[in-house]
Amino acid sequence: RAAADFAIAHPPASALLTRYGAGFPRFLDDYAPAVGLPYLADVARLEWAVETASLAPAADEAAPPAEIDLPGMRLSLVPSLALLHTEFPAEPIWRAVLEQDDAAIARIDPGRAPATVAIWRHGDGAAVASLGAASAAFLAAILAGVAADAALATAASVDPDPIPVLTAEILSAGRHPALARDEDE
Repeated sequence: RAAADFAIAHPPASALLTRYGAGFPRFLDDYAPAVGLPYLADVARLEWAVETASLAPAADEAAPPAEIDLPGMRLSLVPSLALLHTEFPAEPIWRAVLEQDDAAIARIDPGRAPATVAIWRHGDGAAVASLGAASAAFLAAILAGVAADAALATAASVDPDPIPVLTAEILSAGRHPALARDEDE
């Protein structure tokens, strides 16, 4: 019903259907019938980010938004990388619904649980990964054009020792898929 009400209130402004729906999460924020489902707009934001990433240029079709020089390596963010901050557990809800996992859905507490996820194009679709606060702060700073050393300082303001977290979440085991190693120095 929400989608139909959105379509009536906000008819498409473009013939490209892939551009339609960006305003749906904001619509859900104020949609009276969904007042008891405060997480729904965050799930819609995540779904829109996934759709946007899946249609973005592939890593070899566009310049990276940032390159990160670290001792011994240079990393490039994939062009489609986006961060999404949610106030509710959108990622576990979204994943459980996609997997049709009723047991997982039953285990999720839908209450307020701020989180940040990374979304990027992966193959013909998109990938989604939850980030800890230090990794989210680091990547947000890098995406904002901050140099790697300053981004590390930003991450350190969230976690006094961010390197192990960054290594585990972003750089470990063949690197986070949202990053590509350009070269070893």
